[in-house]
This record gives sequence, structure tokens and C-alpha cells, in this order.
Amino acid sequence: NDKGYNTTSMHNFKEWYYYRSTIHPNMGSGKYYGSSDLDIKTANYYGEWPSDVEFFEKAFDIILNDESDAPWMTWLTTVTSHQPYSTSSTYGDLYKDDFKKLGYSNAVSRYLSKLKVLDEAIGVMKEKLVEAGEWDNTVIVMLADHYPYGLSKSYIKEIIDHDLSDYDIEKTPFVIYNSEMESKTFSEYNSYINLVPTIANLMNLDYDPRLYMGEDLFSDDYSNLAIFADGSWRSPYAYYDAEKSS
Repeated sequence: NDKGYNTTSMHNFKEWYYYRSTIHPNMGSGKYYGSSDLDIKTANYYGEWPSDVEFFEKAFDIILNDESDAPWMTWLTTVTSHQPYSTSSTYGDLYKDDFKKLGYSNAVSRYLSKLKVLDEAIGVMKEKLVEAGEWDNTVIVMLADHYPYGLSKSYIKEIIDHDLSDYDIEKTPFVIYNSEMESKTFSEYNSYINLVPTIANLMNLDYDPRLYMGEDLFSDDYSNLAIFADGSWRSPYAYYDAEKSS
């Protein structure tokens, strides 16, 4: 906001669980758009989620048709890929048979079907940014808020081949992308608290790193440490399990 950006945040669901229209402005969002603001229909029961494709189409029509010349920053919270995966749903079943043919179980096939819808939404985002001439001028930060805990470990092993013990199951993707960036894989331990200082550094924002619990991932003094909610932690050298005190 201090840099003159138009800031918004958007989500394709209603205020049934989180009161985002209050939370997001309190966190600094200039305007919050929920499903009603975006004219996206939502079901009245848990599990039948709306389409991220429709969400991104409507979101980027708003973002890219702003009449001001100010740069923009928006926070998009998707929902199609959310659990449950054990029951039938519109987008869980949309591509389910395609994944069943590859040998996946029903639950995993529904999960992957939902992810394919999210993938299509990302395609919509790229198409709209390219059409607007903003693709090369946009930095995309993409992350998952948690692993698919709606699937049991036996199901998760169908799609993840690394060890799922000692919090390794908590690993989720975190991508920073711009079409002109040099590709780099970041293999150090990381957690959500590092997101803001890292982005603040990359975007050359005026911020005081002492005021943040997290660290800039690209700092020479980065701790290479992940701390979990229960007090457990993991580094390249050791793992501490708070539940076992060892």
C-alpha cells in the first residue's frame, strides 16, 4: 500500500468459515471480494466447492480492467481442490475416470481431478495476463496452505514417494515465478512465516526485518529451519519431536 499499489484479496466462497471481509482489510487489503461480490454461486453444504476456473476468469477481469495506472497486488484463495475426496462432487468427478485409468484409487482420482481444475485456472490466469500485456511484468507467488489431509497416508503414498514420517508429510509447494527470472530450486527448510520478509526483499519494499518472526529466504544468514505449531522443529542437522520431548 505504501508503494502505491492497488491491493485486493479474493476468494470464491462465502463467509461460512472465515470472516474474510473483516480479516483481509484488517491485514491491509484495500478491498475484499467474496463469492457474492464475484457473482459465483456456492452450495449450502460442505464439499461441493465452486470452480477455480470461473473464479480466475472473474477475478482477473476485475484486476486487469482497473482504470488507474497504479500497479496491483492481489491475494487469491482458491477452493476447488479442497476435501472431501471420499464422496462424489462436481469437480472431484469431472476428470476422475481419466485418473482411474492410470491406476489411482477413487479418492486420489477425485483429488487429482480437482487439482486439474486448479491447473486450468492457472492457465486462465496466464492467458489473461498475456492478452493484457502484463505477463512479463507480473510476479506470481503460489503456495498450498497444507498437505491434502483429507487423504489417509495410504492414499497419499499413491502420489508421493518420499518418507511421510517426522513431519515430511507437511511438505507443500512454494513457487515464486516471473517469466524473466532465472530458474532456481530452493531446497532449504522453509515455513510460512518467511513468506512476507522474502517477498518484501524481492519487491524492494521498505520494511524492518526485525519486526518479523520470519526470515528472508535469500539472506546469507538464513537459518535453514522449520518450526511446527506444536514446538517441534527440523533442520539439516537434527529433528526435535515436541510430543516425545526428544
